[in-house]
Amino acid sequence: MKSSPDSPGHQQPVKSRRFFSRRRIVLLIILIALVPILVFVPPGLGLVNPQAYYQAVILSGLLTGALYVLIATGLTVVLGVMKIVNLVHGDFIVLAAYISFWMTGYGVDPILALVISLPIFFVVGLPVQRYLFSKGVKFGTDAPLLVAFGLSNILEYSMLTAWTAYPRITTASYSTVILQIGPVILPITRLMVLGVSIGCIVFLTLFLKRTYTGMAIRATSMDWEIASHLGININRISMLAYSIGLSLAAVAGAFLGLVFSFSPASGIPLTLGGFAAIVLGGAGSVPGAFVGGIVLGYAQSVGSFFLGNAYTNLIGYLIFFIVLLFRPSGILGKVPTF
Repeated sequence: MKSSPDSPGHQQPVKSRRFFSRRRIVLLIILIALVPILVFVPPGLGLVNPQAYYQAVILSGLLTGALYVLIATGLTVVLGVMKIVNLVHGDFIVLAAYISFWMTGYGVDPILALVISLPIFFVVGLPVQRYLFSKGVKFGTDAPLLVAFGLSNILEYSMLTAWTAYPRITTASYSTVILQIGPVILPITRLMVLGVSIGCIVFLTLFLKRTYTGMAIRATSMDWEIASHLGININRISMLAYSIGLSLAAVAGAFLGLVFSFSPASGIPLTLGGFAAIVLGGAGSVPGAFVGGIVLGYAQSVGSFFLGNAYTNLIGYLIFFIVLLFRPSGILGKVPTF
């Protein structure tokens, strides 16, 4: 006879607790982010208004992270469905920034330029995935990386020829408009990036969970073989996912030029920042892209404010390596779908 769970001889299974749980990783990140504030800027020492500096760090990190959210969201869609590292994503973002910059020369608002660049990027993504990446996947995991690296070089040198290596920044009629939040003064363009990033996350989440096409994308990301047996056209879904990723790159590029200067060589750093945000939040998760982008932006804000501009990326990538070492699945953990 089997002993019942309540019998004296029955031993309850002991649940093992992981030391590096999600909660402890989050607390560790917060601790690392607060160390420079506590060590380098004690309250009341060296600052006329320490509270203003703390508020500026938080808001600056939030707004900087919003741009990483836009970058990481497009990468997440491609990575989740096609399972490839899209190294050319940052170069497409820079190309979109140049298109918006070029359109302003004809009196077109850089945001309204998305009416032209967004559908172009969506259409361009279809043949790029169909005739380049889908062919490369058949030869293993290295071939798509080489394809992306080759496209990255082609785009970079094409932009270098068209617009030279001189850094550019897009200006609009509202570029000088500011908004004061307490003692902190913020450009309205930074707040626009935050609003657009939240809007993209909400729209993409609803699209993936409420529409048939979105559910097909999620099914393909979980198991493409089972999805194909269920009648889902894997090739079309992959093309659609890549085009959605490029469309998000067009949005990120339009707002990149409004808040930061850019050049043809800016593509790789943007791609690396986007992948850092994905790893921090959790690969294959749209909410993870949002969390990772905000954490990375806040960490860079702390490094810039309290350690100097030379250490802007130090704390962000320190947190990145800690999470990658102890929790490779990211802050939100491993998720099978978007």
